[in-house]
Amino acid sequence: MWGNNLEEARAIYQQCVDKQEQYLLTQKSEVNTALERLAEKIFFQECTNAQTAFEKSLENARIKIQELDFIQAESDLNRARKISIDNTSCNIKDQVVSDILLRIHPAIQYQKLIIEVEEDIKRNSFASAHEKHRQAGEYFKKQKIENLGIEHNEFTEIALKYNNNNLIAYCCDFSIKNKDYKKAFELLSILEKRSYPLNYSRDYQEKIGTQMAIMDYEENPQGNFKLNIM
Repeated sequence: MWGNNLEEARAIYQQCVDKQEQYLLTQKSEVNTALERLAEKIFFQECTNAQTAFEKSLENARIKIQELDFIQAESDLNRARKISIDNTSCNIKDQVVSDILLRIHPAIQYQKLIIEVEEDIKRNSFASAHEKHRQAGEYFKKQKIENLGIEHNEFTEIALKYNNNNLIAYCCDFSIKNKDYKKAFELLSILEKRSYPLNYSRDYQEKIGTQMAIMDYEENPQGNFKLNIM
């Protein structure tokens, strides 16, 4: 009669209980039996709904894990766990939730660290973002997170997703300091294509040019020095 409309079913049940007390029918076995059956049907439907919602959240989490979106998977798993806790009497078996959360915990924490990196980038806090990225890289390696299908991108790869010339300039500067002159030159070329002010990048050009000329000389000491300088 009331199908899956549990709110209406509960209202009907309460009305029946009230009428039973009003008309002194609490000792009537037929009435008690009918109310018990109604209560059982409501309980059964509540548990059916809870189990369905639990399984749906669990399935969503598994899909997100396949998509390597571990933070959203955690949210779905926590939702499944809450359904189980809120419906304790339904005895929903939720050990699988704990098992999955334990397995993917390192990936969740790593992706949260990367989100912090990107938030710092958006605030133009490049040094803080770079340091957090370094920490994320150490955590990635220590926890062997590549086993969960994630790759750890270099800071410059993350930086290139943003249309922020100052960020590219920052990456160029630390590449020079790390003596990665080829990477610095690539970044400088990107700045040039983006019409980055020449006077802002002159120092980078001189440092990169000097070091790459030295590298050219070391590779070919007998080469044309003018060509190396160019």
